[in-house]
Amino acid sequence: MPPRTVAVLCSLLLLPALAGCSRKTSLKPDLALASAGQPVTILLDPPVKDASAVRARWGKQIIPILRTDKGMIQFIMPRGDTDSVVVEMLDGSRSLGSFAIRRQPEPAQRLLLSLDGETVTLRDRVPSNDAASVDARTRRTRLSFDVVNRHGTVVYSASIPHPAFEPVESFIVEGNDAHARTVTRTGPVVFPVWIPAHRDTVRLYVYEAAPGLDLMDSDGRARRRELAVLEVLP
Repeated sequence: MPPRTVAVLCSLLLLPALAGCSRKTSLKPDLALASAGQPVTILLDPPVKDASAVRARWGKQIIPILRTDKGMIQFIMPRGDTDSVVVEMLDGSRSLGSFAIRRQPEPAQRLLLSLDGETVTLRDRVPSNDAASVDARTRRTRLSFDVVNRHGTVVYSASIPHPAFEPVESFIVEGNDAHARTVTRTGPVVFPVWIPAHRDTVRLYVYEAAPGLDLMDSDGRARRRELAVLEVLP
């Protein structure tokens, strides 16, 4: 067989292998906009041989993987202060490529408060995808909250059942018997409240509302007893 013919045949045989080696993995996220904690699914084309070896990385931070398949990886959108997250996908030590997902601001802020007697303290605050607290429909004692902006305007108001007065179940063990008993809380109480997200520092007014007080009425709101004014950063 002439040398030229042999060379052509060898080239034809090697082309599929070379094409497979040179083909890059296509990364297709199912979302262009995501909030922190939201699952994001990435489609891999072509699929990888060992999905368990695939990792997601944002800078030096490894992003937790929720679910893997040969052609799909699902991870949790990380928290951060940047407007977007550039995620790099790794197959072992080999980079499969990277893509950007814009960060969607969380609609609410979760405040962790503590109540010790009549002293209210803000212990923590984190962004949250949960809805802001609404007005509690109860005839019992409540804690009422007003969110006030830097202009002195009430921008949000809500109430919750007073956590110190809410009965709790305690399991009592007597010999070989155990039974539940309703008891009253004692000591400091820690509880969460959700308020709408805000760009500027706001003040949180905390009130105690007596049983039966109508918080939808201006006279009822004026009869609340102020417990604390807390500064809440964005």
